[in-house]
Amino acid sequence: MNNIINDVTSLQSCIDEVSFGSVVVWTHHDLKVHQLPFKMDRGLDQIVKIRAFNEAMEVHVWRNNDELHFRKLVDDNNPSECLDTSMVLLGSVVSKIPETELSNTEKMTVKTRNYIRYNDIGQAEYYDSRFVEFK
Repeated sequence: MNNIINDVTSLQSCIDEVSFGSVVVWTHHDLKVHQLPFKMDRGLDQIVKIRAFNEAMEVHVWRNNDELHFRKLVDDNNPSECLDTSMVLLGSVVSKIPETELSNTEKMTVKTRNYIRYNDIGQAEYYDSRFVEFK
């Protein structure tokens, strides 16, 4: 499976796999938060990272040198061991996030799910993480 994005149409298709929820777009100059559905308005060369997510899944796009890569992570009915935490985001809000998704604090936080596995000697490690919802 080729996990490289070569054009804006492919990038939009990746984002559209998450039909509702939120998307965070990091560029070389800023960070923006939008509600889904979302139409990509940037060229591929401007994108550093994108996370489109809801409570059930996330599509994560990231830059590695000159290429954009992606992965899709879906929670099933029997998720692996995980730890939920909160992360503070800094940037500007372009589309108003419904108040039911945000607290009345000045800082925007996002619930992050960290997936845990154990290595051969039993040490726990995070092997993946995803955004779940705004808090």
